Amino acid sequence: MADITIAAPGLIQGASPADRLALFLKMYAGETITAYTQTSVTLGRHIERHITSGEID
Repeated sequence: MADITIAAPGLIQGASPADRLALFLKMYAGETITAYTQTSVTLGRHIERHITSGEID
């Protein structure tokens, strides 16, 4: 019988089996933020505050 290698797309090397979707979640989050940045028409037209480590800059 031949050996079978099962492909696991979205699996980060060295991640536990519980994190099987970790790469997909990182990609989705990045694409969502990029799409928001590209389509937002109010950026730079109002006061912007950034949260860093739970504190507002």
